[in-house]
Amino acid sequence: MLSAAYASGDRSRVEKQATLALRIGIFSGMPLVLLMTVGAHAVNGSLFSTPDASLIVGMLAGGTIFQITMMTSNSILYGLGQQRLAMKHTLVGIFIKLVLSLILTPLFGVYGLVTATALCFMFATMTNMMSIRKRAGVRALGDRWTGFAATVLILSAAGGALVYAVLHLAAPLGWKWPYLLATGALGLLICAVYPVLLTAFGVLRADDLESYPARIRRVLRPFLRFARGGRATKGTA
Repeated sequence: MLSAAYASGDRSRVEKQATLALRIGIFSGMPLVLLMTVGAHAVNGSLFSTPDASLIVGMLAGGTIFQITMMTSNSILYGLGQQRLAMKHTLVGIFIKLVLSLILTPLFGVYGLVTATALCFMFATMTNMMSIRKRAGVRALGDRWTGFAATVLILSAAGGALVYAVLHLAAPLGWKWPYLLATGALGLLICAVYPVLLTAFGVLRADDLESYPARIRRVLRPFLRFARGGRATKGTA
């Protein structure tokens, strides 16, 4: 639909479709990123015998959000007929990763390699977004960035405290139970609180509801009923 709208010169529809794609990618990807970063120690302990590499797991997971936005913005550029530009940004990002890996890995080991990978994704995302904004006037979140950042920071702090508390309270159970319980508790916290905070901070708004796919509308409707920007309509889900 994006490519058809762009080909017909419907700039308004292009902006709407591209913005929707970016927001769905960011909003749906962030809960898993939070789970894997904030709960890196618990998740790692649940899967492996020793959670010694939790920092590496957290760093890798944290950079995933930029990989998600890079892939989504690449798809949008393809829809705008800019396949070569998307490929150029990706190749330059890979080159940056190789150079930084050679510089940082001897100094910081695997942490340098992970940092180089994250910077590669960040570069590709930023250059893709600048190109999309230039051609379609699209801003992923616009004035909603502050609310989204506040949501992430609050959940990170609350989630970190919850994981710490559960790990210590459940320590007498032994085996992997403390890690499993901490991971489960964090997952429940994120699932329950994440959409509430997005709504409270005006990141998700009732007026936006009908632009989302039906399955997403069914999930969001209870949270968006009293969202900023008007009541959610009772359209068909």
